[in-house]
Amino acid sequence: MCVGDQLLKDNSNRHLLASILKQPRVPETSSLCLTKPSFESLVRILTAMLDACLAVSDYFNATAILDCANVFFWEDGKGQKKFLESTALKQHKFWRQIAYWKSALSQSITARMSDSKKPPISTPAAKSEFVLQWSIEAIHKMLSYGVAAKDVTSCMDEIAKSYQLSNDQIATAKKFLANYLSMREAMKQFE
Repeated sequence: MCVGDQLLKDNSNRHLLASILKQPRVPETSSLCLTKPSFESLVRILTAMLDACLAVSDYFNATAILDCANVFFWEDGKGQKKFLESTALKQHKFWRQIAYWKSALSQSITARMSDSKKPPISTPAAKSEFVLQWSIEAIHKMLSYGVAAKDVTSCMDEIAKSYQLSNDQIATAKKFLANYLSMREAMKQFE
């Protein structure tokens, strides 16, 4: 075990790294190109962080890794961008924890409620609409990060119940999930 792995066992060190990863970028959609060795080092560090987060169910700090998955990249010799999301980080067993995704929703609601730049989600209708939109995005992420379809369905059912989504909203989320799975199955014939 290297020194970095040891350091990431401490919550304050994981929190510091998460804070660095969450630093605002201008513009917010900008990406950061790294050299290949720097990129590979970052992947090793973030893998160690996910391992540490998994060991102690640290869902808060792990969210920073998911948030930066499409930020850091390196360019191969053909000019193709290789983002963190395209590495082994995406298949890390941490992401298959349903408790993480429920925590991520709670974190998103809290962040949104404290964001003065966006419309408030103070009414039950606004909150359920926010939860629906988050869920649709999460379905895609969960499936692409290796969560089994049955677990995604179970998680979405729990979220719908916890946040009292309407029948129409539940149907919308389930339709998106069914369409996504159908599309993914159809794409397999082209691989």
